[in-house]
Amino acid sequence: MKNVLITYIEKTGVSLEEINDLLKKCASNKHSISLNILDYSLQDKSSEIKNLDWQLGMPVLTYKKYDYEEYDKLKIHLCDTIESSSPIPDCFIKIFSSVKVFPGFVDDMELDFLDDPNYGYVYGDFYIKQEGFEEELGIPFLHSTPPLKSQTIPIIAFCCKKFVSNAGHENTEGLILSNCAGKHIPKYLSTLLV
Repeated sequence: MKNVLITYIEKTGVSLEEINDLLKKCASNKHSISLNILDYSLQDKSSEIKNLDWQLGMPVLTYKKYDYEEYDKLKIHLCDTIESSSPIPDCFIKIFSSVKVFPGFVDDMELDFLDDPNYGYVYGDFYIKQEGFEEELGIPFLHSTPPLKSQTIPIIAFCCKKFVSNAGHENTEGLILSNCAGKHIPKYLSTLLV
């Protein structure tokens, strides 16, 4: 069992229905999940979060509101969140609001590979969907090679120790992607809206 920190990054505003749906999709039978919402939008939902229909088995939820101008400090906010979590998470997953995850995606990620010190990340496949596109899922995107440091993958689970120890580098995630082994899970875990 891993302690997993899922960080949801919002820049345009999120509804309580979306947060509730995300909580349900992040629930796990295998891992202890904490969901952290970093809100860089103009709306503050902190008072409304208390009214969510939280149920047993759903992730622990924290909500932090930042000014839109502070978005360039995202890496600092991520490191602060990791280091202030109790217990310290084994890995973290960063999700942007343009990514729609599938229920149980955390259980499908095979996070035990991160126990090996040579592994720095685990990632899966995804669908690309254009706004207004008729297909429910979209165009499948299956990885045939490891991701490049400049390539965007909607869902990657990074080892927290490797991330925090390399946080001084400009492109921390790119450094981990290029210098550590990664595990590809040949399964569609999310849809990326473009």
